[in-house]
Amino acid sequence: MDAEVAVEEHEDGVGTNTASLVRRWLDAVRELTGYDVAYWTVVDVGAGRQQVLVSRGGAALSIPEGLTVPWSETLCRRACIAQARVHDDIAESMPEAEAALMLGIRAYAMAPIEVEGRLEGTVCLASATPRALVPGADKVLEAGARMIAALLIRDRELAALRHRQAELARAALLDPLTGLANRRALFKALDDRLARGRVRLAFVDLDGFKAINDRFGHPVGDRFLVEVGRRLRGVGGEALLVARYAGDEFALLSDPHAELGLEAWQAEIADRLRGSYRIGAIELDYDGASVGVVDSEPGDTPERLLARADQAMYRVKRARGNG
Repeated sequence: MDAEVAVEEHEDGVGTNTASLVRRWLDAVRELTGYDVAYWTVVDVGAGRQQVLVSRGGAALSIPEGLTVPWSETLCRRACIAQARVHDDIAESMPEAEAALMLGIRAYAMAPIEVEGRLEGTVCLASATPRALVPGADKVLEAGARMIAALLIRDRELAALRHRQAELARAALLDPLTGLANRRALFKALDDRLARGRVRLAFVDLDGFKAINDRFGHPVGDRFLVEVGRRLRGVGGEALLVARYAGDEFALLSDPHAELGLEAWQAEIADRLRGSYRIGAIELDYDGASVGVVDSEPGDTPERLLARADQAMYRVKRARGNG
């Protein structure tokens, strides 16, 4: 397994910079001690497994990256339980460690990686021949384990920050009431789409919405808007985006080459919004919205296209006797 890939895929969010730093540190420790392999593992005690995340060396002894073994059978678990972290010859000190002996490990040393008091991994040295650990190398391993723990904490804090920033960016493009795209997202989508080709735009105005608010109150009006948004999401014609443009105004983007033609798409939107709405104990018989639909033209900007769609909507509104 490629170390970069393994790091990027690790569920705890280890950063590639951390992996690169640890890889160099493992190389230095291996050279310092003369051990065949230096490696970093992650431990999931709850799931009962240990995985080799980064491994350096391997000419005389191979500890492959990605190797996953049951935690109950590992040298590291036995070393943690016995508080015996350095073994010059495990054939003598831990003859029960059959899996490690089968891998060819004879000398072994480790230090646990703990984050907030929880075991999360180990740094290890292994050799194919019995070998005494050079004086002070155990302290170097312990310092490395603390370094990795600090790096893990940093990576997770950065990952949490990036996730929060992504959530904020997403929220900035969403209407908080309906969950649809908001006005800002609509303009961005129009700008992107017009730069790549043509777009079909529907502009929807909810005739009679003020009367609903006045008669039943704003909470019912809000729930009505949410239901309108839900129905618009189900409109055919391969809609690219459904947005709440303003209080009682919505917009839909589609492909001009979609299966539904311009007039058919306009009719479907109007039909979908017309009819009965059940809002709690209230049943509203809604006469429908005014819908204007236009295709973009060469030279259109988002503002110009929206203005033409708005004009088309007002022509429909006047024809409906609501203008």
